[in-house]
Amino acid sequence: MNWDVLIPIVATLGGWESLRYTFEAIRNRRTNKRKEASGATSMELDNRSKEAEILANHNRYLEQQLQERNLRVDAQYKKIEVLIEQNTLLLIEAGQKDVALNAAENARCNVNGCTNRQPPRRYAVKNYNKPKKTEQ
Repeated sequence: MNWDVLIPIVATLGGWESLRYTFEAIRNRRTNKRKEASGATSMELDNRSKEAEILANHNRYLEQQLQERNLRVDAQYKKIEVLIEQNTLLLIEAGQKDVALNAAENARCNVNGCTNRQPPRRYAVKNYNKPKKTEQ
């Protein structure tokens, strides 16, 4: 190629600056590759740190939900304990009333018009004489 043709072509394409840029690109191609790789690596690290932050926020949210659920479960257990205690007290009271009813039935005199009739007592009488049945 002729210098008369080459010089106008180079001047048209950018002159001295284009030659310098081309020479630096060839000279620094390995450095530029490392810069691009480090840029990609830094972008990957940024993405991973964002993902880690998102996961940490989600983990905090789930832990908060778990604590709220545990509080609700504890409240339900407390209600169950109160209901069990009330049920136990009612069973004790019903048992006491049943014992009192049985004692009243045992101490009651069922014969109407009997001269030996005694009023119902709280405790059974040991020397209780049962009246004889009269035939009618």
